[in-house]
Amino acid sequence: MTSSKALSFDQHFLIDKQAIITMVEHAHLDATDVVLEVGPGKGDITKHIAQQVKKVYAIEIDKSFKPYLDALPDNVEVIYDNILNRIEHIACNKLVANIPFSISEPLLKKIIKTNIARVVLLTGNNFFTILSDKEKKLGKIISLFFDVRKKMELKKEMFAPKPRVLSALIVLEKRTKPLTAQEQLLKELALQDDKKIKNGLLYGLMRRNHYTKNESRAFIAKLNIPDSLLEKNINSLSNRQFKLLCDSLL
Repeated sequence: MTSSKALSFDQHFLIDKQAIITMVEHAHLDATDVVLEVGPGKGDITKHIAQQVKKVYAIEIDKSFKPYLDALPDNVEVIYDNILNRIEHIACNKLVANIPFSISEPLLKKIIKTNIARVVLLTGNNFFTILSDKEKKLGKIISLFFDVRKKMELKKEMFAPKPRVLSALIVLEKRTKPLTAQEQLLKELALQDDKKIKNGLLYGLMRRNHYTKNESRAFIAKLNIPDSLLEKNINSLSNRQFKLLCDSLL
């Protein structure tokens, strides 16, 4: 694959052998795991994963890698598609991804709607900074589902072609700390991001608190959330609007 073609897909493949080993180690794999790998390229990471697990689903958008991926072990199923079109339809418990940095946020917004318990992700170091900031919308939403930790920074020379920015190996592990009442409502809104906030709150209160529809509407009215916010979905909120919503839920 030429560098120009890789860049057309915003792909930067990890070529450092020790970094590959470290990445796979952080997945904490065992023989019962079903792993989703995103962006296998020539399969360098895939081979290490396949040796340790029951099944690997490898999602690759670029069919030019087929000659390499056809040679992978029998427990690897290669799917040629965009991961954003497939992730919600693949049953797995772990995800390992060296993804185009440009899909980091939309991918995570889909991961939170799955049963994936552990995610090992190579992404831009700046994106990790955003995820770590629980005062901002994305960082707060992801923290409702996962604990996020950076395991190492990776130099540009560890990739081909070289990315323009520093990369980070991060691990997301399912949150075990109980959610507050406010966080439970925010989680409902994140899972129903296709709905207006007023409807997400309504159905969330009915499901989690077992309120009637009228009781839910009365509860929402007491929150004094501006109508302009209630008519939006959570994805369209700015950080300032999201903070206002959080403060209203306290």
